[in-house]
Amino acid sequence: MRNIGPRDAIGVSWFVTTDYIGGTGPAVRYRRWLTDRRSLDFAVGVPVAVSNPYPDTTVGREGLVLGLVKYNPVPWIGFAVRPEVVLRRIAYDCSTHPCVGITERTPRVLVGIEFSEKPGAIISGVLWGVIGLFSLSLGGGP
Repeated sequence: MRNIGPRDAIGVSWFVTTDYIGGTGPAVRYRRWLTDRRSLDFAVGVPVAVSNPYPDTTVGREGLVLGLVKYNPVPWIGFAVRPEVVLRRIAYDCSTHPCVGITERTPRVLVGIEFSEKPGAIISGVLWGVIGLFSLSLGGGP
């Protein structure tokens, strides 16, 4: 991000989602510095590539807008709220002929904590290490 004034910054980023319908795309970001260390972030992104676990349907996020509101009490941790609308499936209304496909959309809000800088790298490394060890222990071995 680049500061554009004493209390404002803008930037772009690339997001990746890894839920059952993964997606990736660009996001435009705005940051308002509340103090020298605290900030509030807003972002809007649009998925440009989506992995579809249901190839015979149009399930996905194409053309949808994802949002982000994040409060950073210190530069390396943020508490995030991410509203989005997910295209779940195509439902068919057959009260007329021919049947008409209707996309059912489901809004959802994801809440989480984000870590960055050196503490974020350490916390991420430890968490991925624990997940890796746990995964190996589930594998059973010979």
